Amino acid sequence: MNKMKRNGIFQRIAACSVSLTMLVSATACGKPKDVGGKIAVICKNEKVSFWEEVKKGADDCCEEMGYEMLYYCASSDNDYASQIEYINEAIKEGAKAIVIAPNDTNELNEVFDRATSKGIKIVNINSRANYDKIVSYVGSTDFDGGAVAARNAARLYLDELSDEEEIGKVAMIGHTASTAELRITGFRATYSPLLGQLIGKRAEAKAKAAAEQAAAQAQSPQGQAPASAKADDKDKPTEAMLNAAKSAVAQASAAGAPEAAVKTAAEGAVRSVAAGASDKAVEAAVQAALGGDASATEETTKAEATEETTHGGPPEGAGQGGASMDISSYFIEGQRCGTQEAAYEEAKKLLTENSDISILYTTNTNTTLGACQAIEELDLADSITVVGFNSDEQELKYIKSGVLDGTIIQNPYNIGYIGTRYAIQASQGSGVTGSLDTGVTWISAKNINDDIIQLLLYPERV
Repeated sequence: MNKMKRNGIFQRIAACSVSLTMLVSATACGKPKDVGGKIAVICKNEKVSFWEEVKKGADDCCEEMGYEMLYYCASSDNDYASQIEYINEAIKEGAKAIVIAPNDTNELNEVFDRATSKGIKIVNINSRANYDKIVSYVGSTDFDGGAVAARNAARLYLDELSDEEEIGKVAMIGHTASTAELRITGFRATYSPLLGQLIGKRAEAKAKAAAEQAAAQAQSPQGQAPASAKADDKDKPTEAMLNAAKSAVAQASAAGAPEAAVKTAAEGAVRSVAAGASDKAVEAAVQAALGGDASATEETTKAEATEETTHGGPPEGAGQGGASMDISSYFIEGQRCGTQEAAYEEAKKLLTENSDISILYTTNTNTTLGACQAIEELDLADSITVVGFNSDEQELKYIKSGVLDGTIIQNPYNIGYIGTRYAIQASQGSGVTGSLDTGVTWISAKNINDDIIQLLLYPERV
C-alpha cells in the first residue's frame, strides 16, 4: 500500500477521535509476511448506505493487512435468517474471524457457538449481541447518540422560543432494530431536563407576576383589612395577608410552578400587603395558604375548603416539583418503522393529527428519509425542527435544502476498519480491548462543509 493511502487511513482514524494506541499495531507498510486468510464481514441492511461505508473501512483494513474479505449484507434490519446462512458460509470458507452487526440479540447464538467451536473469533459491531464469547464490541454508544441529538434539538428549538410562544411537542419515530430503544431513551433523558428548565423558568416568572398582582389587589380598599385588625396580634396573620397568600398560591400553582416558587410567591405577596408583619405572621399566612396550618383561623379553613371545591386546588404534584410533572406529555412516540415508506406514512400521520409538534426526531437512515419526505410534502420545513441519524447522500441533500436541521453520524468507516482490525488481531492470538466507542458527530448546514466533517463523510477521498 502506498504512503499516501496509509497516511489517509491514519488521518481518518485521528479525525474521529479514536486513539491509535488502542489499535495496538495500527498500520503496517505493505502487506505483512506470513499472515493471511479470510475475514467475514456481515452487515445489516443492503438498502442503507451506512453499510457501504462500513464495508469500505473493512476492505481497507483487509487490504492493508493482507487478508481476503468475505462480505455479506442482510436484506433488512430484521433479517437475521440470512445472517445465520452467512455465518455458516464463513465457517465453510474457513474464515479466521467474523465481524458482524447482528440483526437480533439472541437468534444468532447457536450459529455463533458453531463458529467459536472451530476457533473462529467473533467481533461485534454497531449493535450488541447477547453472546458471551464475543471478542470485542466496536461501535458508537446509542444512548450518547440520542443525547447529542437532544442537546442540538434543544439548542435549535427551545433556545429560540420567545416567552410568548407555546412550547411544542417532540414526535419520535424509531426504527425496528434494537439500537432504536437506546437512541430514543438517550434523547428523552437529555431533552427532558432542558425542557423542564424552560418550563420552570416560565412558571417562576408567572408566579412572580401573580404575587405582584395579588399584592396590588390586596392593597385596594376592598382587600385592605381595617387598621384596628392589624394591631390585634403581631404574630397572627391578618385577613389581607391570608387573602394575598392564597391568591398567590392559587395563581402560581395553576401556572405549574415548582413548590419552592409557589412558596416564594406567597411570601412576597404577604410582605407586599404587610411590610411590618413579623416572620411568624408571614409564615402562618403562607402555611395557611398552602394548606399546612390547620390552626390559622376558622375563616382560613373554610376559605380553603371553598377553593378546593370550586377550583380543584393546586395541580396534582405541584408540591413535588410541579414543573416537571407533565414532561412526558411533551413526547409523542410513533410506531417503529422498518422501511422508508413506513416512516413516511407514520410521519404524515403524526404531523397531520398533532398540530402542536415542533420537533421530529428519527433514529436511522430510513426513518430520517421517510420523515423528511413527509415534512417536504406537507411544507413544514420552516416550522418543524427535524433531527435524524446517519449520513446517506439524500440525508445530506435534505440538510442543504433546509428540510433536515441536523443528523448524528456514527463514523461507519471507523467501525468497519477497527472492527476488522480487532478481528485480525484476535485471530492472530493478540489481545484486544473488550469494547471501543467510535463516537458520534453532529452535522448541520453550519458545519457540513468543514474539512473535518467532509473527512468523516467521504473518507475514501483522502
